[in-house]
Order: sequence, then structure tokens, then C-alpha cells
Amino acid sequence: MRIFYLIINLAPAPLFFLGFMLSLFMPAAICGSWAHEMTVMWAVMTMAHLSPWLLWFQQRNFARDA
Repeated sequence: MRIFYLIINLAPAPLFFLGFMLSLFMPAAICGSWAHEMTVMWAVMTMAHLSPWLLWFQQRNFARDA
């Protein structure tokens, strides 16, 4: 169950980064007139979901030091 919880917590950031990369190389003007609006949205979502990764790295490093 722990690995499932870890996957659920860590999955959004890489998926949002993948969306960022796809929209960066294949921009589509869906939301408005500027082609990179979705790219900016994906980048912001990636940054917003990085905290579980930072916590996971910190906990992993603390476990090694103990």
C-alpha cells in the first residue's frame, strides 16, 4: 500500500512536465490567441506539484543518514 501511495503522490509532476514538453514542441492555440498559453499552464502545474518530490528526496536522504 505504501508504494501505491507514493506513486499517487509523485505521479502528477512528471505527467504535467510531459504535457509541458508536448505543448512546447507542438503548440496549439486552444485557449486563446497566444500559442503558448497551455505551455505556461503546464509549467505552472509542474511547479505546483513538485513539493511531494522535494519531501520524498528529503526523507530518502534522512533515512540514509540514520
